[in-house]
Amino acid sequence: MFSHFGLICENNEWYATKYPVGVRYFTINESKQFGENGELDGKKSKVKKIFCKLPGETTTLPPVTTPANLCDKCEIDPILVNPENGLDMKPSSITELGQAGCIQTHLRCTTENSICISMQVYAKTATETVAIGNDDTIVSDATITCQPNGKYGFGSAKDIESVYCVYEGCALT
Repeated sequence: MFSHFGLICENNEWYATKYPVGVRYFTINESKQFGENGELDGKKSKVKKIFCKLPGETTTLPPVTTPANLCDKCEIDPILVNPENGLDMKPSSITELGQAGCIQTHLRCTTENSICISMQVYAKTATETVAIGNDDTIVSDATITCQPNGKYGFGSAKDIESVYCVYEGCALT
């Protein structure tokens, strides 16, 4: 094989100097070949990888697939949660398509006729619960964005499983 392809070693690198069947390379959709008439003989090409293929054997390239972008498929209703304390603590929501074509949902927690010491929108993921809204006394807003996997996210909080409001120290006005 070394003499057939004129393989030589220089400075710890392998080079080919003969091309009895030319050079074949692969693109995404096909294989291409050139130099099969000996016009490359005597030229030096660096060899990074050598493999043998039996006559008649075909090379199949793995298909190139792009994962589907599901950022326009999120649904808000399944993640709007009422905590088990019996109070209506679901945020109100408005959903729209953002500039990138991905769903954005604006959440708002508010109460009528009361002022609270703290009011905030929270998001729960499989690993954490984080405040995603502004901490306010009258209203808390947050915007969550649908990710390519079809689940909502907010900043570092990915794959949100539920969103809800937390009101503390509320007094009627």
